Amino acid sequence: MNNRFLPLFSLALMAGATPALAAPAASQCPGANFDAFLSAFAENPAVQQANTAVPLVVRSIDSEADPEPQPVTKTLGAGEVRFPVMPDTADRQRESLTFATTRKGGGVMQVKLAQADTSYQVFYTFRPKGSCWSLVEIDNQSL
Repeated sequence: MNNRFLPLFSLALMAGATPALAAPAASQCPGANFDAFLSAFAENPAVQQANTAVPLVVRSIDSEADPEPQPVTKTLGAGEVRFPVMPDTADRQRESLTFATTRKGGGVMQVKLAQADTSYQVFYTFRPKGSCWSLVEIDNQSL
C-alpha cells in the first residue's frame, strides 16, 4: 500500500512538516449537504485545512507497545497537522479504499475509510460548525 496514507496517523504527526496551505477565500461551506461537503473535503487539501478543527484529536494504536498494543491519543496544533489528511478519489481507487458514512447524534458525522481484507481502517469525525462541518478527530485503528 502507498505509504502516503498508511498509516494516516504517522503523516498527521510529522511535527513541523506542514507547510501552511492557502485556505479558500470564500468562507462558505463547500457543500449543501454532508455528502457534497465530504466530496469537496476529500478532493482538496485547502478545503481540508479550512474545515479542520484546531486542536485536532488524533488517535492510533501503538502496535509496538510492550507487552501488547496500546491506544495513543495526541492533540495537534495548527502547525502539526499535515495535509492532506484524507486521500482523494484517485488515491482511494488506487489503494482500493472505501468510504462509509454514519450519522451520529447532534449532527455529528463519522466517515470510515477502510481497505477490504486488511486491518486498515481510519475513522474521521466531523462536527457541525455553523452551516458546515469541521473535522475534529482522526481515529486510526489500523495495526
